[in-house]
Amino acid sequence: MKRLAVPIVIALALCFLMTSNLHAQPNPGFEQNSGAVKRLYPEPNRTYFSLTGGSTAMNPTNGYYFVPRTHPNYDAMLRLLYLAAEKRWTLKVRTQPALDASGAAEVIYFVVDF
Repeated sequence: MKRLAVPIVIALALCFLMTSNLHAQPNPGFEQNSGAVKRLYPEPNRTYFSLTGGSTAMNPTNGYYFVPRTHPNYDAMLRLLYLAAEKRWTLKVRTQPALDASGAAEVIYFVVDF
């Protein structure tokens, strides 16, 4: 009986993990969220931006992504964001798996390939 208990617990845990991900947004990976910076505006607690000429799996409300001021790499990310906007580089964005309460996509990090 004890031998059967461990596989059952593992199976139940896997079922829970699989079904809990069913309600998540599409994969917020780099290839699904990319483009040139179309619009950029800072606010006291976050900096918003939108992309153009690429793709967006997250489909944020009004097209806005944001970098929260509390992000541990906020300053470096903002410098890269402004530079990418100025140079019209394609920004590839990784986001949280779900939109925030206002419908914007929170950025985890992003990259620019050369």
